[in-house]
Parts: sequence; C-alpha cells; structure tokens
Amino acid sequence: MISDFGLSKTEDSGVMATACGTPGYVAPEVLQQKPYGKAVDVWSIGVIAYILLCGYPPFYDENDANLFAQIIRGEYEFDSPYWDDISDSAKDFISHLMCCNPNKRYTCRQALAHPWISGNTARTKDIHSSVATHLKKSLAKQKWKKAFNATAAIRQLQMLRLTSTRPSVSVVEHDEAASTSVEGTDGGQTSHKSSTTPTASPSRPTETRPAAAPPVTDVRF
Repeated sequence: MISDFGLSKTEDSGVMATACGTPGYVAPEVLQQKPYGKAVDVWSIGVIAYILLCGYPPFYDENDANLFAQIIRGEYEFDSPYWDDISDSAKDFISHLMCCNPNKRYTCRQALAHPWISGNTARTKDIHSSVATHLKKSLAKQKWKKAFNATAAIRQLQMLRLTSTRPSVSVVEHDEAASTSVEGTDGGQTSHKSSTTPTASPSRPTETRPAAAPPVTDVRF
C-alpha cells in the first residue's frame, strides 16, 4: 500500500488488515478498521493527482481526528479559483479515484483507460507557477513526513463516533528534521524549530513566492 513513501508492503493475497498509513493519503476503509486491498492505493493516487493539479491536499485539518473524519466522509472540493482552469475530465478522473466506497472506486485498469489518461481530453498548459506557489505554502504548514499509529487513531475515531467531541489523535513521529528553513521575503533564511504541536493556519494556501523548479510546459490537467 502507498503510505509515507518509506513505509510500504507488497501483499500477494490481496487483502490486508494492518491499520497503517499516512495522514492525508490514507483511504477511508483503513481508518474504519476494515479489511482492505489494492483499492487503498487507488485512493492514494487520487490524492497525489489532486495535489499535483492544484498544489494543496484535498483533506486538511490541524487536528488529525478532524482530518480523519473528513477522509471518512469524503469531504473534498474543487475550489475556485484554484480549479477553474482544470478540465472537467481531470476532475472526473480524481472523483473516481477518491470514491469512499472501495467497491465503486476505479480499479487500476479503469484508471488507465480513463479519457484523461488515455484520450485527448487533457489540456496542455503551463501550470507550474500556480501549483508551485500553493505547494510551497502547503509544505510549510504540514507534517508531510509524519507516520502515525493508526490503531491509536482508530480508537480515537471510535470515541468520536460515540461522543460529540473530537479528541486529538496519538501520533508517532519519526525521521523529522530538527529544523526547517523557510525563505523570507527579504531573501534571508529564517530557521524554525520543528514541533509536534500544530499551529493554526488557513486550510487553503495563500499566494507566496513559488519554489525554484524546472519549467513545465506540457502538463495534463
């Protein structure tokens, strides 16, 4: 299954039950403590495709319990103006990948056969500047390298269903950098110590200087 790009497993039987994953990428059935198969990877691919087209994740909350609740309900939007220039075909592709019901979710074969992938419905336009701007902001406020103890998270979610409160989720941090350097507007470098305590910030990215990267001139979106 796709998780934090450092934790992965190849399973020939097709069914797994280990509760693990990466916040933001994990499929609803994993959080619901159900047996799962390859469909969880299709969901994760949908999340990755979403990020590549707009620069921010489909699900976000500073509190992991709230984040998991969003994922279980499949609460994501193609927000304006970030998605205004993205083709309907691309949105349809992502919607089929991020379907909460794994039985109705696209298989890998169906995903490869989608017109956005196999046909000519994708537009050709340089979206690097826009995506890089939002991606830099998103990376600055999220714990992208965080792995979590899903068993503890699921216990919290079970409590969430039984009560009207939303408790925080126990998290296991690993391989976190000691500090992060963020480029300031004056061209200098400001060092910020990493912390496991999230800070309040808007759920959507705001305009900032895009990160340096090779120009992209032919992007499917």
